[in-house]
Amino acid sequence: MKKYRVQNQASFQPASTRGHTNVIVLVFIWWSFGLFIHSPLEAAETKTSIILKGLGILLSKNRQPPTQKPAVEKTDPTAIANLLAMTKLENEALDGNVNAQVKLGKIYAGVAGGYGIKHDDKESFKWFLLAAKQGHAEAEFCIGYMYGVGRGTAKNETEAIKWILKSAETGNVDAQFFMALSYMKGAGVPISDTEAAKWLQKASSQGHAEAQLCLAIALSNGSGVIQNAEESIKWLIQSAQNGNAEAQYALGLHYMDGVNISKDPAEAFKWVQKSAVRGNAEAQRLLASFYTLGLGVREDQVEAYKWMLISGPNESPTTKESFELIERLLTPEQREIGLKRAKEFRSQ
Repeated sequence: MKKYRVQNQASFQPASTRGHTNVIVLVFIWWSFGLFIHSPLEAAETKTSIILKGLGILLSKNRQPPTQKPAVEKTDPTAIANLLAMTKLENEALDGNVNAQVKLGKIYAGVAGGYGIKHDDKESFKWFLLAAKQGHAEAEFCIGYMYGVGRGTAKNETEAIKWILKSAETGNVDAQFFMALSYMKGAGVPISDTEAAKWLQKASSQGHAEAQLCLAIALSNGSGVIQNAEESIKWLIQSAQNGNAEAQYALGLHYMDGVNISKDPAEAFKWVQKSAVRGNAEAQRLLASFYTLGLGVREDQVEAYKWMLISGPNESPTTKESFELIERLLTPEQREIGLKRAKEFRSQ
């Protein structure tokens, strides 16, 4: 599977394969996909988030209701209320109310109000399956995930892709992004840049920030779509505006170098700062350089020192030299102020 590296020159270049995994909303990501951004100073890793929703349970009308009920003490009004609420919810779900089915799925998965119910993946799978069979996009995605990892049911990648594809076609933006990554990697489907780009476009049009960044890369490379630098920048800006830290960092580099966009040090500083605040270590180090040189902002060696401290250890000789130079420029009092600012930022 190709991964990509975003250059601060005019295009994004292929990079060596390197995967990584994130943990989101109590679920382990089934497949992962890495993207890398390369600046003139350092290589920054783009972590593509696959947002997987909660897991659930389903109850067939062909069997008795589940025996698991909230423990009830005669003097416990909360437990009594929980029992009544669960009974009402299960009756609605058994009558075909898809929203009740999804809510029960989340309750049994432990990602919704518990009502005194213990986590039960098998029950979660049953409820989500009922909702999925009614065309509920989120439930379809959850069922696909559960088949993919074998949670609450036997692992089955064919069924996983089938349900996630259904969810994507129903309009679930996370499923659309997932399908794009699957086609990029060849996970459960043949590798296809064209199909990947198709699903990236669908997810991007719904405001999915990670999809927008990937689409910007595809448009810059001409991967599955006609190469278009102007469209690439448009989607990069959209991703950055939607809060993607890697897109913000890459956009800052474009403004800094004037690549496919007018050179603007103030805009470069703005976007690199946004990325730095969101925790991007490469952006934090570059922001320190901006403060050191007065690039797009008033020169401030104390603030530069603060961001070097926040960015953490780095074995790059250039970074070490920069840090040592800033330290030498500061008085002990200024270093103390920088340390205090860095501590305050970390505590936020």
